[in-house]
Amino acid sequence: MIADFPKHVFDLLQQQLSTTGRIGATRYFVTPDVASPAAAGGISTPTTIRFTEKGIALAMYGQEAVAASPLTFAQCGVRCQIGGTEDLFVDGQGGPAFASMLTLFGGQNCWTPLLRRVTPGVDWTFTFRNRTPAGTIDPSVTISMIADSDVARMLEQARGK
Repeated sequence: MIADFPKHVFDLLQQQLSTTGRIGATRYFVTPDVASPAAAGGISTPTTIRFTEKGIALAMYGQEAVAASPLTFAQCGVRCQIGGTEDLFVDGQGGPAFASMLTLFGGQNCWTPLLRRVTPGVDWTFTFRNRTPAGTIDPSVTISMIADSDVARMLEQARGK
């Protein structure tokens, strides 16, 4: 997996971290609206992020738009399957799992760092679970990434060319 990361990408990440203490994104991919949001006690229809270029996912952001309360966020779970075969969140036996959005993203900043290679043709499919006793939830996920195609341009700009 690490061997798949281009050296120039690591160089850029190291430069950004040493200069600013953080890494900036060049693209954001947002889950499309789910066809059927999750009703109380139910599971939503899947929604897919389809990456259009190679890059590195840097962070994942989560939000629930209906109630938007910490309790609802805690009772909203997210499952992410990568490429149709790999689950990003797994249970204690390695099987697919729904992660609590409050645990994963926090109650204030609503994001978690992520470092994963993304490529066109390897979709990320999200499904949401609603553990609230009443009401429908409307969650979404956003992935921030740095696109390989932007790396050379950014390095040239950083060097003043």
